[in-house]
Amino acid sequence: MERNGTAVDPGTRVKLVGILMAGQILGGLGVGAALSVGALMAHQVTGSVELSGMAATLTTLGAALAAVPLAAL
Repeated sequence: MERNGTAVDPGTRVKLVGILMAGQILGGLGVGAALSVGALMAHQVTGSVELSGMAATLTTLGAALAAVPLAAL
């Protein structure tokens, strides 16, 4: 792999891939935690187990709706 005519050191490539993987893992954990905490907070605020799922549902729908125009960029 080259960038601007210079070879990228294999050790550097391995380190960068590891950093990117760690970032993806931590980001995924953060999203999962946010959905769980959102559902718990909705249950506490509304007092209804049925409505507590609305937090996760609306978060997912919002992400899906935002993905459509962002994909067009």
